Amino acid sequence: MYIMGNIIVFCAHDDDFAVGALGTILKEIDNGNNVLEVIFSAGQKSHPHYKEEVISRKRANETLSVNEKLKVETLFLGLDDAKLAQVIDTNVKNKIREVIQNNKPEKIFVDSQYDPHPDHRAVFKCVDDVLKEMRFETKVYSYEVWNLLKENKPVVYEDISNYFLKKINIMKQYKTQLYFMYVLMLPVYIRSKLYGRKIKVKYAEKFYRVK
Repeated sequence: MYIMGNIIVFCAHDDDFAVGALGTILKEIDNGNNVLEVIFSAGQKSHPHYKEEVISRKRANETLSVNEKLKVETLFLGLDDAKLAQVIDTNVKNKIREVIQNNKPEKIFVDSQYDPHPDHRAVFKCVDDVLKEMRFETKVYSYEVWNLLKENKPVVYEDISNYFLKKINIMKQYKTQLYFMYVLMLPVYIRSKLYGRKIKVKYAEKFYRVK
C-alpha cells in the first residue's frame, strides 16, 4: 500500500527527476501536493570500480536522505541497471499498474522517450504502455535529462525562479553522482535561463505534455 499521491514521478535512476523536474516538484510540494518517486534501477553500474551492492546501497541511502527532507515518498523497484529495456516485463508493468491504481495521481512525470539514455526511454515506454492499457486519464509530462533534440509535443513551461537555487543545492547532495551532476549543471542552468525567457521569468523548467 502506498500513499495517496497527487503526483507520481517515474525515474530510471534516483537522480533523474532532480535534473529534469525538481524545481517544479518543490513548487508542487509547497502547494500541498503529495509526491511519490518510483525508481526503476539503483544505478548500480554507474561506478564499475565498486561492487554493485555497495553502490546500490549508497545511492539508495542518498535518495532516502534527500526525499525524507523533501517529504517525498520513495519506491525502489530494484531492476538491473543499463538493461531496463530487457528486464521490464509483465510483472514490472503490473507493479506500475498497482502503483497508479493505489495513488490515482493527478499528474505523472516521466523520463523522455527521446532521451539518449536507453534506460530512460525504457521507463517512458513502460509507463506509457501501462497507461494505455489501463485507459487511465491524467496529466502526463516528460522531463529532460540528457535530451538534445526538441520533441514534437505540446510544451509546458513552469516558473521555478523561487526554487532554482534549492534545486541546485539538492542536486549536489547526490554525492555518488557528483561527476554527472556537475556535467549536467551547466546545461541545467542554460536551459532554465532560456526557458525562463520564454515566459518572462528568471528560471523555468520545460516539460512535454504526453497526455
